[in-house]
Amino acid sequence: MIKEPVVKISNLSIGYDQRTVLKELNFSVMEGEIFIIMGGSGCGKSSLLKNIIGLYKPFEGDILINGHSITKAKLKEKKKLMRSFGVTYQDGALFSTLSLGENILLLLDEYTTLSKNEKEEVVMEKLALVGLAEFSHYMPHEISGGMRKRAGLARAMALNPKLLFFDEPSAGLDPISSAELDRLILNLGRHTNATIVIVTHELDSIFAIADNLIVLNKEKKGIVASGKPYDLKKNCKNEWVKRFLDRDGLTRKI
Repeated sequence: MIKEPVVKISNLSIGYDQRTVLKELNFSVMEGEIFIIMGGSGCGKSSLLKNIIGLYKPFEGDILINGHSITKAKLKEKKKLMRSFGVTYQDGALFSTLSLGENILLLLDEYTTLSKNEKEEVVMEKLALVGLAEFSHYMPHEISGGMRKRAGLARAMALNPKLLFFDEPSAGLDPISSAELDRLILNLGRHTNATIVIVTHELDSIFAIADNLIVLNKEKKGIVASGKPYDLKKNCKNEWVKRFLDRDGLTRKI
């Protein structure tokens, strides 16, 4: 049996007002993949993600989530689709007036009929998955940036989604914290069997965790390469992509 993509992007064009940022995008994300969306600054990575998760409406094309169009869906169906996946943003986007546990509990109160004890068990389970079981009562400002990002991952998993979107999860982290977060994302994928889509330009993360990726280019306003990271680094015919993926080689040339 041929598997259907978890995410399928067809002839997608996006932008703001009358300005096109990306055009004619076509790619698919398969079940269980860690899929990277990468490219230089200002190429539209985060804008693409916001279109995929339904926050923005594209100029043209379609976005399917598990076979259902989030682009064409009516409001009720769209909300149902949006509840089927988890999202983390660059800064964790935690509610500053709520503790880490309360940030997760908020989703459970809104979207589940679990008992109080069951909700508390879920909160502790999700925090334990990201190594924060002892920090349930801490406020976001009382913990480090890396811990806030992990708490954001825990909240994204509150409703047990099989699809997760991460926007620049390693941004602003030191190399050690970034590597720890990479390991956490790999473990989450294995533990939950989730499909994970990540926006990033962090090369270490790309080579450490990605199964497949696409490379966006600001000048071309589209995808200039796609495939497995090491294959693209070694064999890609696009010299800009090869330089982008070969930081060591670029440093030697400089």
